Amino acid sequence: MAEDACLILLDILERLAKIKNPDLQARIRIRQLAAKARYREELLVLSDGCLQCGKTLNIESHDKSKASYVIVLLDEDIEEPLRDDFAVLCTEHGEKYQLAHTKKEEQQLRANLARLLAKHRLADNVVPLGLEKEISLLLDAVSNIPYEQRIPDPKFKAVDLEQKIHDADLLFQATDAVSVYKPFIVNQLKSKEAREQLKFTRLCNQVQGAWLTFESSGLDQPGQFRQLCYWMNNHTGSGIYVCGILISYFIHICEVFRPDVDVEADYAIA
Repeated sequence: MAEDACLILLDILERLAKIKNPDLQARIRIRQLAAKARYREELLVLSDGCLQCGKTLNIESHDKSKASYVIVLLDEDIEEPLRDDFAVLCTEHGEKYQLAHTKKEEQQLRANLARLLAKHRLADNVVPLGLEKEISLLLDAVSNIPYEQRIPDPKFKAVDLEQKIHDADLLFQATDAVSVYKPFIVNQLKSKEAREQLKFTRLCNQVQGAWLTFESSGLDQPGQFRQLCYWMNNHTGSGIYVCGILISYFIHICEVFRPDVDVEADYAIA
């Protein structure tokens, strides 16, 4: 872990500098920063705007937008913070809180956080994220494709993916997945829909609904992609890798990520 590596490096530097009294505050700070990094995506997914004022965590200018938020540690004296010791705030309130805050302000944010978590638990009970049960069979079939049949389509063009994916590593991963597995996924989807084993429109709505949840939380594209893979794997148990292949297909058909040009989804298997 990066946290362990930093602590080991600090030990080495202190020994080389012949420092007799270890810097305990530095070690606490490393643990705090590691916890913030560990819980970052979960905090953003749970957030419903700034925890103090409710303001959106995105800023927009003309047709461009980007995430704008600060994750604050509610109590700087906590040596090993957990998820609920952090809050996601808009940039204005986050920077003010980090500059100075009162105990009353901390208590208010903790109360807001408790209400937010209760709201999420209620939403999960009333409107759970659904997923076609039969999709797990498709994922299993993708996993079991013989190695010799996993050949990229030389005619596949990644232009449509380039219009939607702005991270180079994710673009490479999705392009590779779609160029290899798209024909098989299309055949499986058409076959299952013809036998009324799966409703493709409903599946599209479910995947897009999950993506919109993660997209609105302020996560970057790789973070959204990871959360979608975790979500699908939690429902199917098929594994993160194969879920990533299917999510890449949904990016390809415009159900996940917004392209730079307007594309109207027609819920067609393609």
